[in-house]
Amino acid sequence: QDTVLLDQIKLRNLLDTAQERLGRAANPVDSGQSLPLAWRDALRPSQDTGTRLLTTRSLLQRPGIQLDDCLQSFIASEKGVALAVECRSTIRDQGTKVAHDAQSLSRKIYEASVSRHPNPEDIEGLNALLDLVCF
Repeated sequence: QDTVLLDQIKLRNLLDTAQERLGRAANPVDSGQSLPLAWRDALRPSQDTGTRLLTTRSLLQRPGIQLDDCLQSFIASEKGVALAVECRSTIRDQGTKVAHDAQSLSRKIYEASVSRHPNPEDIEGLNALLDLVCF
């Protein structure tokens, strides 16, 4: 089951990284805001995927916006863009739940990770963390 959980975290990271690239392409000026968050905020007025797709295309086709070959190929992928613009992303939600919702995971899953930890000096402390989280 660890592989499934790790895959959920990796896929969320993949989605975040794609949204970061889109955010940087659509707004090359650094606003100080997280690029994936800035990207989602730019699409936020609508929850409708079709409208969000249209907004994406207009953001990326504004004058002065230059897309490299990789981004142009990505924009041509309807399914890829649809995943990057979803209002309620299952990929994001699943990855977030695994990464940040300790109470949704069983003690057994954590124990397996603790037992594989490469530094034996940390095991006692990790078990204390496990006792705190999985009471």
